[in-house]
Amino acid sequence: MFVAGSAAQVMFPLAMAAYFWLRRRDAGASGFCLAWAGTSVRDVSVYAGDAVRQALPLIGGGEHDWAYILGSEGFDALASTSAVARTIEVAGAVLCLLGIAVTVATLVPRRAVGAIPQTVVSTTDPWVAAASLPFRYEAE
Repeated sequence: MFVAGSAAQVMFPLAMAAYFWLRRRDAGASGFCLAWAGTSVRDVSVYAGDAVRQALPLIGGGEHDWAYILGSEGFDALASTSAVARTIEVAGAVLCLLGIAVTVATLVPRRAVGAIPQTVVSTTDPWVAAASLPFRYEAE
């Protein structure tokens, strides 16, 4: 229960990254979501680093999640709060850089020797079919 808020904050963008990577085959969107997850992990590191001081305001009140997790009721690692927060922050930075790298890699054109580039449109996916419809804009 105490990890739920921090986990949900990170798991949603990771789930979206997986969706775009596996279901839509959209590496650019997946990379963007990975970078989003990385920034969310960085936010979690700030919250985890506050476990000793508990100076950050809590939405809805209650007990500080990371103070409970790192305290005597959890891992009994309250003395290692700064190291835990730093580890979480580094993981977030790595995830963010990975997401940026994946997104930038989609911008680099790939050339196959002797191949003619072709666009494949799947008509089984309604979103792809709708996106491939001609768009006409006529100025008044």
